[in-house]
Amino acid sequence: MPLDSSIDRVPTPASWLLTPPMVCTSQPPMACSIAGEWKSRVMSAWYPNAGIDVVRGNKLTINGSGITLANGKLNCTGSTSGSDYADLGVFTSPANIRQFSSISIVTPRTLTNRASMYVIGGSATERGYMFGSGWTDGQYITGWNPNSNKNTSQAIAGHFVSGVRGVYGVSSNHDTKAVRYYKNQAYVGGDSWDFSNDIWYTVGDSLLCPGGRYSGAGSTVGWDGSIELQVFFPVLLSDAELISLTTNPWQLFSSVY
Repeated sequence: MPLDSSIDRVPTPASWLLTPPMVCTSQPPMACSIAGEWKSRVMSAWYPNAGIDVVRGNKLTINGSGITLANGKLNCTGSTSGSDYADLGVFTSPANIRQFSSISIVTPRTLTNRASMYVIGGSATERGYMFGSGWTDGQYITGWNPNSNKNTSQAIAGHFVSGVRGVYGVSSNHDTKAVRYYKNQAYVGGDSWDFSNDIWYTVGDSLLCPGGRYSGAGSTVGWDGSIELQVFFPVLLSDAELISLTTNPWQLFSSVY
């Protein structure tokens, strides 16, 4: 049986180690380890077929209702309840973290306003870092510091397209306020965020919630669509690295069989 409708066979290493110009989204059929050259730079890496965070060993927990894990995807329904979310347990932030990068494979089902692709924070109302669709109509890219219901930025019209899978990358620099966006083997634009209320840099131990989480009226809702990969780096990756990783994010992993 295929893992999803985009492929017609179970992927082998040859099928998920592709090179440009094709963007590779098909995940390995089982758990893999982080490839040697990336081990010191990856903080967390999760995809449905692995069953666990392959760096931290944490299993995914689904809380509440409306979120399911099936056919190689975490399927989310854009919940507006803080009790409906998936989490990978406590995500311990290095005390001195000032730079951060991430890679995700997602498909939005609907362009939901303020839908969070992932969140890192302490509770249903306190979030230190999140990333997802814009607050105007859901097609933009944005970030929040919603412990004060503060939207930090909205940019790149058409970044999210309903029903279209994409490999998304972002890098953020707390000191320079610079944020850079990537999608499907390309740099798509940059922006400046106000990190003044970004509690994740000081909160320390926080839940990591793939698929986001509702965090109060006027702030974020859960992702409406599917999640197939999320990787976090406590470093600022280069343009070349993020372009390469949004072409083939599976180069981060090495087979364990």
